[in-house]
Amino acid sequence: MSFKTLFLIFFYVGIVVLIVGILAKLIGFEIFGLKPISYLRFCGICALYSISSILAFNFMKKE
Repeated sequence: MSFKTLFLIFFYVGIVVLIVGILAKLIGFEIFGLKPISYLRFCGICALYSISSILAFNFMKKE
């Protein structure tokens, strides 16, 4: 699996989780007993992985 494919997967998962986290914060519902901050933390992890995969992809392309 290439970095570009992994970037797209984590990018879209991060967006979906961010939307779920915001809705959970506004409405106050819980899925599997997880609080809204858990969704937002996972979104942050997805964002960090997406950024690092872009940087790694650009670094590998230059060599």
